[in-house]
Amino acid sequence: MAFSTIDQAAVEQAVRDLATGQRIVRITVNGKTTEYGQADLAALRGLLTDINQEVAAAEPGPSYLLTRTAKRL
Repeated sequence: MAFSTIDQAAVEQAVRDLATGQRIVRITVNGKTTEYGQADLAALRGLLTDINQEVAAAEPGPSYLLTRTAKRL
């Protein structure tokens, strides 16, 4: 699945809402709307982990190169 940063923000907000006492949250990820309750908090956190990994993998890596000289300068 291709997740976006918008999906990531929606799931992060849903996790916060459930953790602070809201009973049911409704989120839309990849055009599919799903309701989650407090019992589904662990599943929602797992989804957030998957999204975070996919978004991080899609971002380009650092654009610098570390070098070392024989004189350690």
